[in-house]
Amino acid sequence: MNVTANSVALMWGESQQESGIKEYVIYRNGEKIAVTKETFYTDKGLKANTNYHYQVRSISSNGKESELSNVLTVTTKQDIAQGENVWRAGTRTNPVLYTAGEIVLHNGRYYKTLQTHYNYGDTTWAPDQAVILFALI
Repeated sequence: MNVTANSVALMWGESQQESGIKEYVIYRNGEKIAVTKETFYTDKGLKANTNYHYQVRSISSNGKESELSNVLTVTTKQDIAQGENVWRAGTRTNPVLYTAGEIVLHNGRYYKTLQTHYNYGDTTWAPDQAVILFALI
């Protein structure tokens, strides 16, 4: 499962029915939102920092409906301000300052700066490598 500020990627185990499975019905907050033949679905266009409740039901090839699954509650991530700060390595003559608490984007993921520091071009200080400098959020 992957959760962003505006989407939730869901997955579930394959249902077993004698006649086989025709499709799965996905519900968000009690409302039907999608039908799929797959055992995964991505719900898009959601609001940031919001709770959503999901359930899935299988429909067999002969039309028999299963009980609803247990409820999965997911909270979308907090939205990062527009004008995202993308991490980059500085240079010896033009270092980049990262301030504690600052949010940076690196390789499609957001990180919070843990310690104020300058980067003088060292790529081993990238957010996905320097766990003493950045935390994945």
